This record gives sequence, C-alpha cells and structure tokens, in this order.
Amino acid sequence: MALKLESARLLTWKAACLQDSGVRFTKESSMAKLAASEAATFVSHSCGQILGGMGYVTDMPAERHYRDARITEIYAGITDIQKLESSMAKLAASEAATFVSHSCGQILGGMGYVTDMPAERHYRDARITEIYAGITDIQKLVIADCVVKEYGITTR
Repeated sequence: MALKLESARLLTWKAACLQDSGVRFTKESSMAKLAASEAATFVSHSCGQILGGMGYVTDMPAERHYRDARITEIYAGITDIQKLESSMAKLAASEAATFVSHSCGQILGGMGYVTDMPAERHYRDARITEIYAGITDIQKLVIADCVVKEYGITTR
C-alpha cells in the first residue's frame, strides 16, 4: 500500500514542479491522476479486505471510501490527449455494465430487484456511472466533436 501511495505522491509532485516551471506537463499529470486513483482504489479495497465482512457494510466508512475511490478512476478529469479515447472507453464501459447488471436482474426475476440483493446494488451502481460521470449524450457529443475536428468535417 505504501508503495502505491508514495508512487502516486511523487508523480503528483513531479507534475506540479513541471507546471510551476512553465513546462508542458500533460503526460505527467495524466500519469499522476491514474496512479493516484488506482492507489486510492487499491488501498481502500485492501482496507475492506482487512476488515472482512464489515468492510463492505454500507454504513461503514471503509465501504464509502472504496466507492469514492472507484469513481475517481471513472469520473475524474480528462486531459486533452485522452479526451476521445477516454470518452469512448467510458461510454462503452458504462453501457456494458448497465446491460450486464440489467440482464442479471432479468435472469433473477423479481429477486434481482430486491434492495438487499447484490444484483440490485450492481445495477444501481452501473446506472449511476452513466449519470454521475456524464456519459451517454455528453460523451457521445465529445466523441463526435473529436471526430469532426480530426477529419476536418465541416458542418453547415
């Protein structure tokens, strides 16, 4: 855990130093964001594992921290270089997660939509990623905008 945290911290400091010196730091800030979100997810997941079953109880802070860490991997800022690829990946991932979790609920029948069932929670989480991360329509517009710019398509 310490290795991942220290790596993310050093990458963040490197990006900050480059920004302070006026040098382009797009790649370094993207690397720092990725390392920090992955470290947060790993550490919070490990915390849940250490706590056992109590680490995944909704009322426990460890569970909330894990959810918050997971959403940073999906939600947090996109750099100019990553905009198109990230938009397409987020769109595909959120639609796939929603489809799979909805299908699971359908397979389980009425039990798939009972609040205490994991299938219902997974479906709710998948749907919120579409809403929370600005997927669907906004991401489709971002993808279209990048394609138009890339291929020099003019609109009337």
